[in-house]
Parts: sequence; C-alpha cells; structure tokens
Amino acid sequence: MTDSMQIKRKYGDGMQKLCSKLFPGIEVYKILEKHFSFSNNLYKDILNNNLKDEFKNYIISFINNYEYDFSIPNYVKVNDKYYKYNMKLNDIYYCPDNIIINNSIVNKFNSDKILIFDYYILRIDNKKIDLYDKNLDNSFIKEIGSIKNIQIRKDKETSTKDIIINNKILIKLDDENNMLYHEELKNDIKILKK
Repeated sequence: MTDSMQIKRKYGDGMQKLCSKLFPGIEVYKILEKHFSFSNNLYKDILNNNLKDEFKNYIISFINNYEYDFSIPNYVKVNDKYYKYNMKLNDIYYCPDNIIINNSIVNKFNSDKILIFDYYILRIDNKKIDLYDKNLDNSFIKEIGSIKNIQIRKDKETSTKDIIINNKILIKLDDENNMLYHEELKNDIKILKK
C-alpha cells in the first residue's frame, strides 16, 4: 500500500491531500504514525486551529533529522536542513516564506518590507519590483513600471494573496507565493476590501 493510501486510510482524505500538497514526493506516513494517533480529526484540528504552518514545520523537523541524505523533489538541502523551493533559476532557489538560497547561503527577507514571489522581489517599503538575479531579463517588471502604491490582501480561507499595484494591476499569488496570474484592472481600485 502506498504512503498516500495509508495516510488516507488512517487519517482521512483531507489529511492525505494536505500531506500530498505540503510534502510532494515525500513519504511521511511513518512520521505521522509515530507521532500522531490515528484519527480522521487530525486534519480538522490542524485547519480549525490554523496550524498548517506549524504542522508543516513539525514534520519537516523530522525530515531534517534523518542522518542520511535523500533527494526530495522541490527541496534543497543547506546546512543539514531541507528548504522547499518554488523555482530554481541559475542555481538560485526561490522559496516560500521569503527565502532565496544562493551559493548555499540562505537569505531570509523581512516580510514587512519585502515579498518574494516567483523570482521577483517586491520591495514594499521602497515601492519597487526587481530581480534578485540581475542576469535575468524580464518584461513583467517593465510592464509594472513605476510604483506609486501597493496594497496586499491575504485571503484567510485560501491563503492566496492579492497584490494591487498603482490601483491598476492585480497580481494573484497562491499560498506559497507562486504567481497564479496578473491582469490589468478595468477600473481604478481606491480601497482594497479586506
């Protein structure tokens, strides 16, 4: 029986989907079995108490403590710790949680001032969008142009983010800061509703 099927059988469909999303390609059933009682309520407890990030970090702490190396899709190991990444370009890893890894150096950016999505750096404090890797050329930055104002809203149910730039451009991000799409808005938005 596969890891995914065991999780579904012992912890329910919701937990199986959550583990597949948070840990793609990683067999976590043995970690769950060792540290959590079999229960269909585990998934509901995690969601109802808003503990998805804590759960993810808890499971990753066990993965990081393995004494042997193994390859995990979309994860990079730096200093005996695994980091999930969204994108790898020119040996630079762009990760959720405002992290960029370059030459095995983990750069964590202050989320009050900077938002990393795809391979872009949105400087909230300076009202600027640019690239970490200056060797890349990208028309999206030229399309954005000069930034006068930025509004960011997080949807608590879906964990997606809406970024409104200059009341004219909408950038939609998923829960791990991957850009889902961007579009020019038809009417100016004065205030973004929360």
